[in-house]
Amino acid sequence: MKRKVVKQGASTLMVSLPTQWAKKFNINKGDELEVEEQDRRVVISTDKEYGIERTEIDVDDLNPMILRTLAALYKAGYDEVKVNFSQPERIIDVQEALRNEISGFEIIEQGKTFCTIRNIEGSLEDGFDPVLRRTFMLLNTMADDSLEAIREGDYGRLKSIRFLEESNNRFTTFCRRTLSKKGFRQYNKIQFIYHIVEQLERVADQYKYMFDYLMREENAKLKLSDETLKHYGDVNALLRIYYELFYKFDKAKVVEMGRMRKKIVAELFMSFEDKPQKECVIIHYLIIQVQMIFEMLGPYLAMVL
Repeated sequence: MKRKVVKQGASTLMVSLPTQWAKKFNINKGDELEVEEQDRRVVISTDKEYGIERTEIDVDDLNPMILRTLAALYKAGYDEVKVNFSQPERIIDVQEALRNEISGFEIIEQGKTFCTIRNIEGSLEDGFDPVLRRTFMLLNTMADDSLEAIREGDYGRLKSIRFLEESNNRFTTFCRRTLSKKGFRQYNKIQFIYHIVEQLERVADQYKYMFDYLMREENAKLKLSDETLKHYGDVNALLRIYYELFYKFDKAKVVEMGRMRKKIVAELFMSFEDKPQKECVIIHYLIIQVQMIFEMLGPYLAMVL
């Protein structure tokens, strides 16, 4: 490959980089490259790895070779894989593969007929912020998907949703280690963000405990009332509002969170009076969730005000 030399200013000579090479390694304006003189050669190199490699696969007819297939894609260097399936129970096979054999991959998105897995090792190298955002996103997925499964009476599906709590644990553990080792950009506010990270893990734990209760054999026929399902949705909405607020301060959302918390808790306490005992257990978990979500508001305000 040949390139013409261009003169810039009085004494600077310039040569353009090959476009495909620059794209492959995500070279941008301002990046530093290593330039090494080797007699008549000038070698230009970068420490960056390849850009994100993505692929998509259908695993419907791959059982019992799902593990080996995903492991092969991981070894081949793919960073993100969308896994499609028509049977929702296939997600369990994917999760078992990730848990036991492919530690670098984590589920970053999950639905009834697909999941997207990604190599998080690169994200961890990027630092605290992308992993924290992913923690929020997984928690919202747990909340929304579980409500859908409970509405449909599909408590078996909660087993696959519960798996996301394990990813949540790994992400929040990384975030806390990073804060301890490297600090926070607002060094005098580290205690507030540390508390928020810990609370995100606790919120995920409460969803997990609720799933475990609903998946008990003796609760297989438990059907939650429309009123409790509405409150479940309200709790999820409170969580999403906090997520949106965290990344973009909005005074109106702060006020909305206060009003929602007061209203939801009052209505849930009223529900104790006329709901069956087993349903009251779920109501209890929802009250805890509201309080835990709301308790993240104070540390957040201390960070941004």
